[in-house]
Amino acid sequence: MGRHAYLIMAHNQFDLLCKLIRELDYELNDIYIHIDKKAGEIDEEKFRTCVKKSKLFFTDRISVTWGGESQIECEMLLFRMAASRKYQYYHILSGVDFPIKTQKEIHEFFDANDGKEFIEYWNRNQNEYLYRIKYYYFLQEKIGTYTYDAKTLMLRIKSKLSLFKQRLMGVDRLKGIKSEIKIGPNWVSITDQMVRYLLEKEPVIDKMFKQGIAADELFVQTLCWNSEFKANIYQGGPSRLIDWTRGKPYVWAEEDFDEIKNSKCLFVRKISNKNHLADMISEQLLR
Repeated sequence: MGRHAYLIMAHNQFDLLCKLIRELDYELNDIYIHIDKKAGEIDEEKFRTCVKKSKLFFTDRISVTWGGESQIECEMLLFRMAASRKYQYYHILSGVDFPIKTQKEIHEFFDANDGKEFIEYWNRNQNEYLYRIKYYYFLQEKIGTYTYDAKTLMLRIKSKLSLFKQRLMGVDRLKGIKSEIKIGPNWVSITDQMVRYLLEKEPVIDKMFKQGIAADELFVQTLCWNSEFKANIYQGGPSRLIDWTRGKPYVWAEEDFDEIKNSKCLFVRKISNKNHLADMISEQLLR
């Protein structure tokens, strides 16, 4: 079995993050954590007490904004730090994801599918998402999620005016780009070769996806699809249990335990510390 790197993007619910770290603590894992700068002072030692077998690393902290280029910067920061070593697989997780298979089962699964890229794709019309990188969203880092306070509302108006001017001027960042743009969740499990390819293509990522909106759901999918790694995309179903019909995404609860237990997925996204689901999974599925 090869070593795995778990790359965690967290910004809140730190008690739940501790539980996640404990379940990832395994002799063949290392854990890399980015904690949003907006979360304030963090006691790293609190998290270090959660591991006994794995090495735990903290990245430099940046402020991560929903839909902004900082989402991509955070992922690349984690990839870059972990790639200073070498792993069989690199898993991007949020701090509110959770494994629903034991680490032994997870490692056996990836050994059986070694070399496959676990990158999911949504079957959507390109008109539904090309706008995300066709224009420049200069203010997205300041806007973030779509709240309705006066300051954010003014920023959104300015952003719409900027987009209107760009359309009048014929701005099209995709003009001359031959790559087929693809979309999917940014929660991926990819090989060392794929990670190093992404790092090699960082100038392309900056040019095509920076200053877009929610482009973190485009850049890995697009680069993989337009490379030799396309042939390695896993076709056996999703590795993350995510429900987009009941939420954006749905937050799983205790009453969903049987559905989680019967899933073939390896991880569930997303859960909360407002219920006991994480403890139920730990006690009944991971012990």
